[in-house]
This record gives sequence, C-alpha cells and structure tokens, in this order.
Amino acid sequence: MGSFNWRKEFSIGVDEMDKQHMELVRIINDIHQAINEGRGKERLGGMLDRLLKYTDYHFAAEEKLMKKHRYPPYEEHKGKHAAMRKKVLSLIRESSGGREAMIYSVLDFLQGWLTKHIMETDRKYANYLNDN
Repeated sequence: MGSFNWRKEFSIGVDEMDKQHMELVRIINDIHQAINEGRGKERLGGMLDRLLKYTDYHFAAEEKLMKKHRYPPYEEHKGKHAAMRKKVLSLIRESSGGREAMIYSVLDFLQGWLTKHIMETDRKYANYLNDN
C-alpha cells in the first residue's frame, strides 16, 4: 500500500478547508509511515487519537462555515461528520488489540473516507459557498 498523496482535484476552492484537508492527509501518511517502519501496532492508538482531535477541530470549522452561510443541507453534512467520528472512536477501541490486519483496514478506511468525503460531500458545500 502506497502513501496517500494530496491531489489537485482534492482542492475545493476554500483555502482554509483545503489546508485542513491537507493536514488530514498528512496524519494518514504518518500512519502509513509508522507501518512501513514496523511501528504501526505500537503507534496506531496514539495516531488515531491525534486524528480524532484534528477531525473534531476540522469538522467544527466546516460546520461553522456552513452555518454562517446557511448551507441548506447543513444537518445532513453534520450527520456525516458525526458518523465519521463514531467510526474513528470504534477504530480506536478496536486498535487496542494491535492486530496487523487492523492497521491496514484503518488505513484503507481513512483514505477511502477522506477521498469520498472531499470529492463528493465537501465539494457540494464549497460549490454552494463559491456560488453565493
């Protein structure tokens, strides 16, 4: 499994949110690096905790922005954030066993979720903000 690279098409045109998305990519890559160095099992819990804290910060900033601009599907988007947070909490609990397979499934999930969330869900509110 290769590292997760920021791609130009991830940019949603809202500078602060793009910067925060880049930081989420960095955190995912830190997990990938720990796996490559053979330290994934020992570091996964701490990294997921870091991810959860940064995700909370990012989601709060996104939600504040959407609320400020009266984004119509705000509640739906906020619900997707809540579901992601719940999933990360579940991964933190599961990772305490330190199974190698668990580490790879966490990485796959994070990369897939972030890509889909940016490209689909976040792009919708960004288009709304940029149009209004």
